[in-house]
Amino acid sequence: MVAGAGGHPAAVEEHFETAVRQAQEMGAATELADASYWYARSLLEQGRVEDRERARGLLAEASQIWERTGMPKQLDKARRLGASANGA
Repeated sequence: MVAGAGGHPAAVEEHFETAVRQAQEMGAATELADASYWYARSLLEQGRVEDRERARGLLAEASQIWERTGMPKQLDKARRLGASANGA
């Protein structure tokens, strides 16, 4: 996030890609959902049209995990962000 605030979107993306990959490798589902959600949010905040599809995929992954693990507040958060990614 600090890298993003400093105008370094590539560093932000690298950070989140690492976080997602590490959570996948460890089998840490809720951490994967968190990293996917925040990565998606970061991509959407950058406002680049080409990032929306990636953000939607990350949000779908987070939503599936949170639904499966019974985390309704997080699921609602992901769905609201997903709706904004779809222009709703």
